[in-house]
Amino acid sequence: MAANTNNCIIFNSLLFNSDSTISSYNDPVAVAFRKFREIDSHRKTTSPNYHFRSEKIVTLIKQRKGHITQTWDYYYNTYAKDIVNSVVAENYDDASEKMRAMLESCEAEFGIITPRGGISINSYIPFSETTVQNINLNDKLLILNNSLNETEESIVTGYMNSILPLVTLVSSSGIRLTCASVTPVTLEFGDILNASDCKERNIPVMDNGTFRWETCIDVIQSGMGEAVNILTDNVVCYAAGDEKNRWIWTQRIPK
Repeated sequence: MAANTNNCIIFNSLLFNSDSTISSYNDPVAVAFRKFREIDSHRKTTSPNYHFRSEKIVTLIKQRKGHITQTWDYYYNTYAKDIVNSVVAENYDDASEKMRAMLESCEAEFGIITPRGGISINSYIPFSETTVQNINLNDKLLILNNSLNETEESIVTGYMNSILPLVTLVSSSGIRLTCASVTPVTLEFGDILNASDCKERNIPVMDNGTFRWETCIDVIQSGMGEAVNILTDNVVCYAAGDEKNRWIWTQRIPK
Protein backbone atom coordinates (compact mmCIF):
# COMPACT_ATOMS: atom_id res chain seq x y z
CA MET A 1 0.00 0.00 0.00
CA ALA A 2 1.50 3.34 -0.98
CA ALA A 3 1.36 5.81 1.85
CA ASN A 4 0.21 9.38 1.31
CA THR A 5 0.07 12.66 3.18
CA ASN A 6 -3.30 11.79 4.74
CA ASN A 7 -2.04 8.73 6.56
CA CYS A 8 1.75 8.84 6.87
CA ILE A 9 3.87 10.86 9.30
CA ILE A 10 7.03 9.90 7.41
CA PHE A 11 5.91 11.08 3.98
CA ASN A 12 4.60 14.38 5.36
CA SER A 13 7.94 14.88 7.13
CA LEU A 14 9.93 14.02 4.00
CA LEU A 15 7.92 16.11 1.56
CA PHE A 16 7.23 19.24 3.59
CA ASN A 17 10.30 19.89 5.76
CA SER A 18 12.23 23.05 4.86
CA ASP A 19 15.30 21.17 3.54
CA SER A 20 13.36 18.64 1.49
CA THR A 21 14.66 17.72 -1.94
CA ILE A 22 11.90 15.14 -2.47
CA SER A 23 9.27 16.13 -5.02
CA SER A 24 7.19 12.96 -5.41
CA TYR A 25 6.44 9.50 -4.05
CA ASN A 26 8.74 8.11 -6.76
CA ASP A 27 11.84 9.66 -5.21
CA PRO A 28 14.40 6.95 -4.29
CA VAL A 29 14.08 7.68 -0.56
CA ALA A 30 10.31 7.40 -0.72
CA VAL A 31 10.61 4.18 -2.72
CA ALA A 32 13.05 2.80 -0.13
CA PHE A 33 10.59 3.56 2.64
CA ARG A 34 7.76 1.81 0.81
CA LYS A 35 10.03 -1.22 0.30
CA PHE A 36 10.73 -1.27 4.04
CA ARG A 37 7.01 -1.06 4.81
CA GLU A 38 6.33 -4.05 2.55
CA ILE A 39 9.09 -6.15 4.15
CA ASP A 40 8.08 -5.11 7.66
CA SER A 41 4.43 -5.97 7.05
CA HIS A 42 5.35 -9.59 6.29
CA ARG A 43 7.07 -9.80 9.68
CA LYS A 44 3.89 -8.50 11.39
CA THR A 45 5.89 -6.03 13.48
CA THR A 46 5.13 -2.32 13.07
CA SER A 47 3.79 -1.98 9.53
CA PRO A 48 0.48 -3.93 9.68
CA ASN A 49 -1.09 -1.25 11.86
CA TYR A 50 1.06 1.71 10.86
CA HIS A 51 -1.53 3.21 8.50
CA PHE A 52 -4.30 2.91 11.11
CA ARG A 53 -2.27 4.52 13.88
CA SER A 54 -0.50 7.14 11.77
CA GLU A 55 -3.66 8.46 10.14
CA LYS A 56 -5.10 9.45 13.54
CA ILE A 57 -1.87 11.22 14.43
CA VAL A 58 -1.57 13.05 11.08
CA THR A 59 -5.16 14.28 11.37
CA LEU A 60 -4.46 15.76 14.81
CA ILE A 61 -1.11 17.24 13.72
CA LYS A 62 -2.81 19.07 10.84
CA GLN A 63 -5.72 20.22 13.03
CA ARG A 64 -3.69 21.41 16.00
CA LYS A 65 -0.32 22.42 14.57
CA GLY A 66 -1.12 23.19 10.96
CA HIS A 67 -0.02 21.57 7.74
CA ILE A 68 2.97 23.91 7.43
CA THR A 69 6.72 23.63 7.00
CA GLN A 70 7.52 24.45 10.63
CA THR A 71 5.29 21.60 11.81
CA TRP A 72 6.93 19.02 9.56
CA ASP A 73 10.42 20.32 10.36
CA TYR A 74 9.76 19.25 13.94
CA TYR A 75 8.53 15.75 13.06
CA TYR A 76 11.30 15.28 10.47
CA ASN A 77 14.09 16.25 12.86
CA THR A 78 12.58 14.47 15.88
CA TYR A 79 11.60 11.17 14.26
CA ALA A 80 11.62 10.76 10.49
CA LYS A 81 15.25 11.58 9.73
CA ASP A 82 16.59 8.78 11.96
CA ILE A 83 14.02 6.30 10.67
CA VAL A 84 14.82 7.07 7.03
CA ASN A 85 18.58 6.82 7.66
CA SER A 86 18.04 3.30 9.02
CA VAL A 87 15.80 2.41 6.07
CA VAL A 88 18.31 3.63 3.48
CA ALA A 89 21.01 1.58 5.25
CA GLU A 90 18.60 -1.41 5.12
CA ASN A 91 18.81 -1.72 8.91
CA TYR A 92 15.17 -2.71 9.04
CA ASP A 93 15.08 -3.95 12.64
CA ASP A 94 16.39 -0.58 13.79
CA ALA A 95 13.93 1.28 11.53
CA SER A 96 11.01 -0.78 12.83
CA GLU A 97 11.92 -0.10 16.45
CA LYS A 98 12.31 3.63 15.77
CA MET A 99 8.95 3.73 13.96
CA ARG A 100 7.27 1.93 16.88
CA ALA A 101 8.79 4.44 19.32
CA MET A 102 7.63 7.35 17.11
CA LEU A 103 4.05 6.08 17.07
CA GLU A 104 3.97 5.61 20.84
CA SER A 105 5.48 9.03 21.47
CA CYS A 106 3.07 10.79 19.09
CA GLU A 107 0.07 8.95 20.55
CA ALA A 108 1.12 10.09 24.02
CA GLU A 109 1.55 13.67 22.71
CA PHE A 110 -2.05 13.78 21.47
CA GLY A 111 -3.67 11.62 24.17
CA ILE A 112 -4.49 8.77 21.78
CA ILE A 113 -5.19 5.51 23.63
CA THR A 114 -4.19 2.30 21.88
CA PRO A 115 -4.22 -1.25 23.20
CA ARG A 116 -1.08 -2.53 24.88
CA GLY A 117 0.17 -6.02 25.60
CA GLY A 118 -1.91 -8.52 23.67
CA ILE A 119 -2.90 -12.17 23.63
CA SER A 120 -0.68 -15.19 22.98
CA ILE A 121 -0.37 -16.17 19.32
CA ASN A 122 -1.59 -19.61 20.41
CA SER A 123 -4.92 -18.17 21.61
CA TYR A 124 -8.23 -18.51 19.81
CA ILE A 125 -10.88 -15.86 19.17
CA PRO A 126 -14.58 -16.35 18.37
CA PHE A 127 -15.53 -16.83 14.69
CA SER A 128 -12.11 -18.34 13.85
CA GLU A 129 -11.03 -21.97 13.57
CA THR A 130 -7.32 -21.20 13.88
CA THR A 131 -5.13 -19.48 16.45
CA VAL A 132 -4.49 -15.75 16.22
CA GLN A 133 -1.04 -16.29 14.75
CA ASN A 134 -3.06 -16.43 11.51
CA ILE A 135 -5.11 -13.31 12.23
CA ASN A 136 -6.06 -11.10 9.28
CA LEU A 137 -7.52 -7.65 8.76
CA ASN A 138 -11.35 -7.67 8.86
CA ASP A 139 -11.52 -10.84 10.99
CA LYS A 140 -14.44 -10.62 13.40
CA LEU A 141 -14.10 -10.01 17.15
CA LEU A 142 -16.61 -10.49 19.96
CA ILE A 143 -16.42 -7.42 22.18
CA LEU A 144 -17.91 -6.39 25.50
CA ASN A 145 -19.96 -3.21 25.26
CA ASN A 146 -20.14 -0.47 27.87
CA SER A 147 -23.12 -2.04 29.64
CA LEU A 148 -20.52 -4.52 30.98
CA ASN A 149 -23.03 -7.32 30.44
CA GLU A 150 -23.68 -7.47 26.68
CA THR A 151 -21.55 -8.42 23.69
CA GLU A 152 -21.43 -7.31 20.07
CA GLU A 153 -19.23 -7.77 17.03
CA SER A 154 -16.34 -5.68 15.73
CA ILE A 155 -13.54 -6.24 13.20
CA VAL A 156 -9.75 -6.26 13.22
CA THR A 157 -8.22 -3.19 11.58
CA GLY A 158 -4.60 -3.75 12.61
CA TYR A 159 -2.27 -5.93 14.61
CA MET A 160 1.35 -6.13 15.75
CA ASN A 161 3.36 -9.03 17.17
CA SER A 162 5.79 -8.55 20.05
CA ILE A 163 7.87 -10.73 22.38
CA LEU A 164 6.69 -10.00 25.92
CA PRO A 165 6.42 -11.61 29.39
CA LEU A 166 3.24 -13.72 29.40
CA VAL A 167 0.81 -14.78 32.12
CA THR A 168 -2.10 -17.21 32.06
CA LEU A 169 -5.36 -16.07 33.63
CA VAL A 170 -7.46 -18.87 35.16
CA SER A 171 -11.11 -18.31 36.12
CA SER A 172 -13.00 -20.20 38.83
CA SER A 173 -14.58 -22.52 36.24
CA GLY A 174 -11.22 -23.22 34.60
CA ILE A 175 -11.40 -20.86 31.61
CA ARG A 176 -7.86 -19.85 30.66
CA LEU A 177 -6.23 -17.12 28.58
CA THR A 178 -2.52 -16.59 28.05
CA CYS A 179 -1.67 -12.96 27.37
CA ALA A 180 1.04 -10.37 27.94
CA SER A 181 1.43 -9.47 31.62
CA VAL A 182 0.81 -5.77 30.84
CA THR A 183 -2.44 -6.41 28.95
CA PRO A 184 -5.28 -4.33 30.47
CA VAL A 185 -8.27 -6.29 31.79
CA THR A 186 -11.64 -4.63 32.38
CA LEU A 187 -13.08 -5.73 35.75
CA GLU A 188 -16.69 -6.16 36.85
CA PHE A 189 -17.43 -2.57 37.79
CA GLY A 190 -15.29 -0.93 35.11
CA ASP A 191 -11.93 -0.76 36.87
CA ILE A 192 -8.89 -1.73 34.81
CA LEU A 193 -5.85 -3.72 35.94
CA ASN A 194 -2.91 -5.30 34.19
CA ALA A 195 -3.43 -9.01 33.62
CA SER A 196 -0.62 -9.78 36.09
CA ASP A 197 -2.63 -8.13 38.90
CA CYS A 198 -6.03 -9.77 38.35
CA LYS A 199 -5.90 -12.60 40.89
CA GLU A 200 -9.01 -12.64 43.14
CA ARG A 201 -10.74 -10.03 40.99
CA ASN A 202 -13.88 -10.65 38.91
CA ILE A 203 -13.11 -10.89 35.19
CA PRO A 204 -15.43 -11.25 32.15
CA VAL A 205 -15.76 -14.80 30.82
CA MET A 206 -17.99 -16.93 28.58
CA ASP A 207 -18.52 -20.60 27.79
CA ASN A 208 -21.51 -22.49 26.38
CA GLY A 209 -22.74 -19.12 25.09
CA THR A 210 -23.16 -17.75 28.63
CA PHE A 211 -21.48 -14.47 29.54
CA ARG A 212 -20.74 -13.86 33.22
CA TRP A 213 -18.24 -12.45 35.71
CA GLU A 214 -16.02 -14.96 37.50
CA THR A 215 -13.21 -14.75 40.02
CA CYS A 216 -9.71 -15.02 38.59
CA ILE A 217 -8.34 -17.74 40.87
CA ASP A 218 -4.80 -17.80 39.49
CA VAL A 219 -2.33 -15.81 37.41
CA ILE A 220 0.40 -18.16 36.21
CA GLN A 221 3.74 -16.79 35.04
CA SER A 222 4.18 -18.21 31.54
CA GLY A 223 7.61 -16.96 30.46
CA MET A 224 8.51 -14.86 27.45
CA GLY A 225 6.42 -15.42 24.36
CA GLU A 226 4.90 -13.89 21.25
CA ALA A 227 1.76 -11.81 21.73
CA VAL A 228 -0.59 -10.27 19.19
CA ASN A 229 -1.75 -6.72 19.87
CA ILE A 230 -5.12 -6.44 18.07
CA LEU A 231 -6.45 -3.04 16.98
CA THR A 232 -9.92 -1.94 15.90
CA ASP A 233 -11.35 1.42 14.86
CA ASN A 234 -11.99 2.17 18.54
CA VAL A 235 -10.57 0.87 21.81
CA VAL A 236 -12.47 -2.34 22.61
CA CYS A 237 -12.51 -5.20 25.12
CA TYR A 238 -12.47 -8.45 23.12
CA ALA A 239 -12.80 -12.19 23.80
CA ALA A 240 -10.04 -14.77 23.44
CA GLY A 241 -9.05 -18.01 25.10
CA ASP A 242 -6.52 -20.82 25.26
CA GLU A 243 -9.32 -23.16 24.15
CA LYS A 244 -12.04 -22.72 21.54
CA ASN A 245 -15.42 -21.52 22.87
CA ARG A 246 -14.06 -20.66 26.33
CA TRP A 247 -13.37 -16.94 26.45
CA ILE A 248 -11.90 -14.24 28.68
CA TRP A 249 -12.12 -10.57 27.68
CA THR A 250 -9.07 -8.28 27.78
CA GLN A 251 -8.32 -4.64 26.97
CA ARG A 252 -10.40 -1.61 27.92
CA ILE A 253 -14.15 -1.36 27.81
CA PRO A 254 -15.31 0.80 24.85
CA LYS A 255 -16.54 4.26 25.77
